[in-house]
Amino acid sequence: MEQMAITLINQYPTVATILMVIGGLRLFVKPVISFLHWLGREWEWLEKLAVKIESSKYLASAQYILDWMASVKVKKQK
Repeated sequence: MEQMAITLINQYPTVATILMVIGGLRLFVKPVISFLHWLGREWEWLEKLAVKIESSKYLASAQYILDWMASVKVKKQK
């Protein structure tokens, strides 16, 4: 399995880079928002900022696109 992944990465470096960026963003966004909520316990303005960021259309769109691009699509069986 490792050898196959290495071969694919060597053959398609652009795809590998895109997948790494998508994975990195998915790993980065959620902990940052959670950290802002945690800090928001002490500072009310940070909690308001976290809620504002979470409810923004841009973040919702970005999360949807990341989830859609990184999800596995299974064809319905007939």
